[in-house]
Amino acid sequence: MNKAIGVLLVISAFVAGIAQAISIQSSVKDGDRLSGVVEIRVTVESQSTVNQVEFYVNGELRGTDASTPYTIKLDTVLEKEGPLSIEVGVYTASGDSKKFKISAVVDNGVSKGAEFHYQNALKFLQVSKWEEAIQACRIALKADETHYGARLAMARSYLGMDVYDEAQKWAEDAYLTKETPEAAELLSAIHVDRAFGIVSRSGERGEAMKEIANAFKASIAQKVAAIDLRIKALGPVTDANRLQHADLLIQKNDYSAARRLLKEKYNQYEPDLALANRLIYAAMRSGRMSEAWEVSLAVSKYGAPDAVTSALMAAGHAYYRRFDDAANQLKEGVFSDPDSPTLMTASAFVALRKGDRGAVQSQLASMLQKSVTNPAVYYYLAILQFSLGQYMESRDNLRNAIVQNPLLYDCYVQRGYEALTLAESAVGDLAKDKPVLLDQAKEFMEVALAAKPDSAEALNGLALVMLNLGKYDEAVRYADAASKAGPEYPWAFYTLSCALDRVRKTVEAQNAMNMAAKLDRDFLEGRGIPILKEAWTYTARNARLPALSL
Repeated sequence: MNKAIGVLLVISAFVAGIAQAISIQSSVKDGDRLSGVVEIRVTVESQSTVNQVEFYVNGELRGTDASTPYTIKLDTVLEKEGPLSIEVGVYTASGDSKKFKISAVVDNGVSKGAEFHYQNALKFLQVSKWEEAIQACRIALKADETHYGARLAMARSYLGMDVYDEAQKWAEDAYLTKETPEAAELLSAIHVDRAFGIVSRSGERGEAMKEIANAFKASIAQKVAAIDLRIKALGPVTDANRLQHADLLIQKNDYSAARRLLKEKYNQYEPDLALANRLIYAAMRSGRMSEAWEVSLAVSKYGAPDAVTSALMAAGHAYYRRFDDAANQLKEGVFSDPDSPTLMTASAFVALRKGDRGAVQSQLASMLQKSVTNPAVYYYLAILQFSLGQYMESRDNLRNAIVQNPLLYDCYVQRGYEALTLAESAVGDLAKDKPVLLDQAKEFMEVALAAKPDSAEALNGLALVMLNLGKYDEAVRYADAASKAGPEYPWAFYTLSCALDRVRKTVEAQNAMNMAAKLDRDFLEGRGIPILKEAWTYTARNARLPALSL
C-alpha cells in the first residue's frame, strides 16, 4: 500500500454567509505523491445531514458516497504520470455545499522502465506476495504494454491466488506475445489447478466430471505444445543432441519416435549405456517388452549395467513374473545407487506385480521414508496406498503426480481403474452409483488417451466400460484397438475375447483367447472365453506397465 494511505491530514475550510459551516478532513493532501491503489478518505463535519460526497479526478466524476467515512479507491496505475487534480464536493440536506481541491502527483516509477518493475514482481512472487506482484506487473506493463515477462508473472500471481480465469487470460496473452515453453507450461499448470478446483467444489459427477476431463485435456495439450517448442529449439537431430531429442519424445509419450531415434545409433555389441537405457524404457512403454528384454540382455553381456539398467531389468523380470530374478536385479542396483528414483519406482512396480500385501506394505513404508518429489514416485505411492485401502492419501499423491506431470497418463488410467473397481462392488443400495462410476471411468480413460493416443491400457479400460454398459459393438472396437496398440499384452486379447463373445463371434473370440493364453501361459492357458468379471479381474491385476523415473 502507498505510504500516503492511512495518514490523515486535517484540511479545514469555512464558508460564510447563510450557509452553515462545513469542515472537511481528507487523507490526501496537497503535494502528496501517489502510487498503486490509493484510498481517498474524507470525513465531514456539518450541522446539517450530509446527503452526498462527490469525488472528481482531473475534472471527471469518479465516484459518490453517502455514508461516512466517505471514500473512493483511485487506481493510479490507470492515470497519467504527473500532476493530478482531486476535487471533493460535499452536499447537505439543508442545501449547503462545499468543494475542496487537492493537487497531488501520480508517481508509480514508470520512468524506471518495465524491466525494473518486472524484477520487483519476481521478488514478490518468490515470497508469495501475490497482490504486490500484480501491482508491480501492472506498472511494468504501463511502461511497456508488450512486456512478455510481466504478462507471465501476472498469470503466475493470479494462479497463486487461485483466480483461474485471470491467470489463464494473462498466460494466453503472454503466449500470444511470445510462444515459449514457459508460457505453455504455465497454461498447462493453470488448467490442472482448475481441474482440481472443480473436484474440490463439485466432486466428479455429471457435468462437473466433463469439465474436469476438459480441463485435464487442455492441460495435456499445453504440455505437449511446450515440449514441441523445446524440440523445435533443439533443431535437427545430431549426435550431440540425440539424447535430448529422445528425452523430450519420451516425456511426450511418443515412445515409438524415441525408439526410432535411439535405434539409429544403437550398437548391441558396443552399447552406449545412456542410449541403451532409454531404448529399453521406450520399448517397454510402447508395448514391445520382448525388444526391451533383448536390449537389456545385450547391455548385460557387452556393456556395463548401472543402477538404471538394473531397475529396468527388474521391471522386465517382474512383468514376466520372474520375481526372484527381479529381486536380484534390485539388489544389484542398490549397490550402484541406493537412492536412484528409477530403482525406487522399479521396486514399487515389482511389489505391485507380485501382488503380495506384505511386499506392498514394505515398499510403501520404504518410499515414505524418503523425501522424493518425483511424479512417478507419487504415482506409485498412490497405487500402493489405494491397494491398502488408504484412499485419501492415495488421492493426494495421485494429484501430486498429475500436477507435476499432466502427461503421466498412467495416473488417469489408475483413476479409471479405481472407478471400475468401485463400480464392480456397487450392488444393493449402492447400485444407483454404478452409472456415475462408469462415467468417471470413461472420462478418465479418455483423458489418458489425450495424453497417449495409443495407450493400450486406456483403450482396454474403455472396452471394459462399454461391456458394463452393454454397448458390445463399441467394446469390440476399443478392445480390438487395445490389442493392436499392445500386441504383446495378454489382457488386451483377454478383454477382446470377452467382447467378441458378447456379439456372438465365437470363433474370433476363441482366437483372441488363444492369443491371450499364448502370451500368458501361466495364468491363461487352458481357460475358456472369459465373462466380464473375469476380464476385469485379470485387467486389474495385470494391465499396468512400468512407469519409471529415468
